[in-house]
Amino acid sequence: MGRVISRVTFELHIVQEADGRGQGSMKARGSILHALLIPFVILIGCIGVALDSGETKVRFSVIASGGTFPPEFWERATDDVLIRVAADEDAFRELWLQFRFSATPEPAPRWEDEVVLFLATGESSNCPLSVRDVTFNSRAGRLTIHLKPRVEGQGACVADFRSRTFALTLPRTLLQANWREVQVVGAARNPTVPVPTLHSRRQS
Repeated sequence: MGRVISRVTFELHIVQEADGRGQGSMKARGSILHALLIPFVILIGCIGVALDSGETKVRFSVIASGGTFPPEFWERATDDVLIRVAADEDAFRELWLQFRFSATPEPAPRWEDEVVLFLATGESSNCPLSVRDVTFNSRAGRLTIHLKPRVEGQGACVADFRSRTFALTLPRTLLQANWREVQVVGAARNPTVPVPTLHSRRQS
């Protein structure tokens, strides 16, 4: 992982004094802006590495992948995508069972630093999906999950819809970073859906 290098540029405004002597007085706008931007820069640094596109590459780890939809997937999914987020152990275990994963992941998520995003969608039966990348656009509040198909055998991907589920850890700092929606690039419709109500048994 590359180093995170952040630059904060701000302008000191020079205001001429009203008495006409030509002597300028510098307002403290620069230092104020600097103080306001420092927490934002630190927050983005905790999430991942800044990209030239203006997005931030987010650290993630896929802790489970399965082939069974959770109950009532078709009733609850938006544009063939269902997303849930767990912020503590109790909510995690509840969603783990709902998404029908079997073995408990090792190591367990570190709840002081992480949340777990659960994703269910469909894939081609001969082109299974994997999570290639996760990025975050702080201005839009959009987390983008980039899925990549792997062609098995020869020919094009079959146009069917086989179930695929993932559970992946993400930095907990996203909860303080204006995170509002999730786009799933590589799903059938590349949908963008609102972040669901956080599943948590305690204050995050």
